[in-house]
Amino acid sequence: FLDETKSNLGVIFYCNEDLNENIWRELMDGNFKYFSFFEISRFSFDASMTFNYNKLGIICDLTCNEIETFLNIASELNFFNSSYSWLMMSNNYNDSIALLSGQNINLDSEITLAIQKDLTFDLFDVFNPSFKYGRELIVTPKGTYTNQFKIFSNENKLQMRSDLKGIKINAGVVATGMKKGQTLVEYLESDENPLIDAQHRHHY
Repeated sequence: FLDETKSNLGVIFYCNEDLNENIWRELMDGNFKYFSFFEISRFSFDASMTFNYNKLGIICDLTCNEIETFLNIASELNFFNSSYSWLMMSNNYNDSIALLSGQNINLDSEITLAIQKDLTFDLFDVFNPSFKYGRELIVTPKGTYTNQFKIFSNENKLQMRSDLKGIKINAGVVATGMKKGQTLVEYLESDENPLIDAQHRHHY
């Protein structure tokens, strides 16, 4: 997962107090500069999420008893954005979606939901066009994992998230070449003097 997301630091939040970290570190085989483990009921975001100038890959178990409190705090602190790559593991799709639907997940979030089926995981991309404006969580199939990731979506992230579901967005444009009596829309749609305010007119 860390290779797939180009993350150079990893954090595992787990809910088994008997977890043997040494076994996990041996599995990592020294591939990563740093990997840390936090028991989810005693986590501290100050300690676990503040690694400057590094992209974090975060792995958590959605079946942990304390997971809702954990997610609520992460949501409040706005950790579901493109700065963090999340791998959320579970064995129940519906329970996981119900849990994530109430979180402040951003349009640019990097969340992969992995639903276990025996030794295989079905992978889903998770984001929300705008939690703030009451939009619903969007979950799309992304791939599978057996002994390696198989991503079968041919669309890139921007293509997959281009439909903002009718959200009204406030934006500003520069209009230095408007004529007297001309409306802003008329100016932005005009082909006259195309090199003036070209970027803003093109984007509009």
